[in-house]
Amino acid sequence: MSHLKVVATVFGLCLLCSLLYVVVKQNTSVPSEQAPNSEEVESIPSRNTTEGSALVTGKHEEESRLLQDIQTQLSFGPRYSGMSGHTDVIEWITKELATSTWNVEKQEWVHTQHDGEEFSFVNIVSRFAPEKTNRIILGAHYDSRAHADQDKNYGDAPVPGANDSASGVAVLIEVVRRLAQAEVQPNVGVDVVFFDAEEGDPRLPTAGNPWRPYGSEYFAHHVTDFYGGNLPEAGLIVDMVCDANLEFIIEGTSHRDAKANTERVWSIGHAMYPELFSYGEFVNIYDDHISLNAVGIPSTLLIDFTYPYWHTTRDTIDKCSAKNMEKVVEVVLAYVYSF
Repeated sequence: MSHLKVVATVFGLCLLCSLLYVVVKQNTSVPSEQAPNSEEVESIPSRNTTEGSALVTGKHEEESRLLQDIQTQLSFGPRYSGMSGHTDVIEWITKELATSTWNVEKQEWVHTQHDGEEFSFVNIVSRFAPEKTNRIILGAHYDSRAHADQDKNYGDAPVPGANDSASGVAVLIEVVRRLAQAEVQPNVGVDVVFFDAEEGDPRLPTAGNPWRPYGSEYFAHHVTDFYGGNLPEAGLIVDMVCDANLEFIIEGTSHRDAKANTERVWSIGHAMYPELFSYGEFVNIYDDHISLNAVGIPSTLLIDFTYPYWHTTRDTIDKCSAKNMEKVVEVVLAYVYSF
């Protein structure tokens, strides 16, 4: 055939195929776009509802807010007694709590070391439903370490404390926000305590001044100021909870001194996020829960003690995972509502 006939024939076939495609498409239903019948409308959610978009957006905003709260704390610089950052972080925590309409109290005292050195410390106690007599404690320390004693190159430099202090504070601030907005309130009253001086004497390591968690010790010694003889039934301390490679293993003294409470935390955590909560070999960690257990408040420490940047200058925000912190917030809330 000639070149023109070939072209004409091909053009005609293409046109015929196009017409057939249009006819078939108009008379063929596409399963992925089918509308449900009248009996199915209420049971099949729309993929593009405003509510669904809001939930996703809200989740992302909350995760972003957790990291922003860490960054805010880091912006204050070193956050131990005697530094301007110590005053700044106390003011910031207090303001954040006030916006959630919780009752906020401060425990302020001057601690004198055996060598005569004095330090001003402040615990911040935020109380939800203070009229309730059955209560639990959530706690975290907000002070950062003055010396990076585990850093081979910069041992005298302060620790930024993105994970070791700021992450626990960020998680509990977020828990406070959500409890304040919750339509269904927990059955127990909740006291969220931000402890000072968990890192001990700011001059550590120094001879003759062994580590002690001064903030939680002071709170425990004055616990009747808040509760009289009716102590909280349980406590949960969160510390170092933002690592991108987060792993929680049961802490030994928590299991020894607060077995039922620790099993409650792990039962909830493992059911929700088994990739984070494991049942490995116990390791004893000394933290603020020690002080609470000592006065009869069965308390559990939730901590990732596999964090490789502990007490170094590399404890910075780039090591933090907003998604993991969000998971911790959800576990803490589930723990509160389990009572």
